[in-house]
Amino acid sequence: MNVKFSLKGDKEIKALMDELGHRGGTTAAMRAAVRKGLDSPLKRAKALVPKDTGALRKALGKIISRQRSGGIVGKIMPTRARLQKYGKNIEGKGYYPAVLEFGTVGERHHKSGKSTGAIAPLGFMRRSFDATVQQQFRDFDAKFRGELRKKVAKKRGR
Repeated sequence: MNVKFSLKGDKEIKALMDELGHRGGTTAAMRAAVRKGLDSPLKRAKALVPKDTGALRKALGKIISRQRSGGIVGKIMPTRARLQKYGKNIEGKGYYPAVLEFGTVGERHHKSGKSTGAIAPLGFMRRSFDATVQQQFRDFDAKFRGELRKKVAKKRGR
């Protein structure tokens, strides 16, 4: 699920960003705010994830990256390395978390040819983002403003 937003019309944020200038650390403030904004959906996703061995729950984490266009992307996802660290052998099984989130179409078959049936989609990630969207924006806003204020105060020498 992609959510795009821009900050328009907020005079305080605009003034702070203008005072910091182009290279004043707004990217670092944005990264910190995106990271903070992912706290509530991560907590919710860990509560909703199916509990078989607990490996997927333990492997979920935040990943923050930069886009070539200059944007910042925050994701909640497990990595193969984290899944293997927590004991889930996923070699040759497709992408385990995606199968749980989206399910499978039609019947799946074991190596022996025996049908193992289809997996119904669980949608735990989607539900975690949908349930916490307002909290995400509140967390992001508070962190971003706080980081900008700190950077402006440092630049002013306070």
